[in-house]
Amino acid sequence: MQCHGFSEDSVNFYANLRNGGNSVEIYNDTKKVYYDKVLPELVAIFEKVSMGLSSHIPELKFDVTEDLGRPFAHVPMQFAWGAITRNGFTKHTDLQFFVALRFDYLRFGFYIPNKDRCQNIFGTIYRNIENNVDQFIELLEELESDGIVLSAKTANGESGKPKPLNFNAKYPQISILENSEFSLMSALPVEEIIDTDVSTKIIQCYERLIPMYKFILGLE
Repeated sequence: MQCHGFSEDSVNFYANLRNGGNSVEIYNDTKKVYYDKVLPELVAIFEKVSMGLSSHIPELKFDVTEDLGRPFAHVPMQFAWGAITRNGFTKHTDLQFFVALRFDYLRFGFYIPNKDRCQNIFGTIYRNIENNVDQFIELLEELESDGIVLSAKTANGESGKPKPLNFNAKYPQISILENSEFSLMSALPVEEIIDTDVSTKIIQCYERLIPMYKFILGLE
């Protein structure tokens, strides 16, 4: 637990679930691994990462009772995830700094869909990019040099390896709108995260994202 990473049991949990067809039966047979390993390891990572992030943006917080995704919602979820958002917001209403463990990659960065109660913040992001495309592209190029990708939408069952979003550099906001979400992320293959301090790499990614975060939300 002190390494702030994931055990081999946690990494194997989602691979085994996938190999079993993501069935309720497989989930029920193995869910003890989720509660004994995946969940506490994910919480430990968020507790460390949120402290580092809030030192830069005090309004950001992580609430273990509110900010974790459910492991089962009618069917087993195909990844474990959680979010850090601002005071007064939730993972359903704000641009979130996220961590998500899939069967093949650990993804981290920030994300917001263009739906439901997120639409207001998504609209703010769209307009801020539209009003200053040059600054957005400059910030994006700096992030890309660090391996942080403006990602195309990824279906639940797909590989977690980020897929770069294709866009016209004159009108990037149009492609982001058509993508139905805005996400900037990095990722590590699960083979590289076993019993390793991934929280440090996540904090480093988040720190690189802060200038973009402030720009797209108009916090500068």
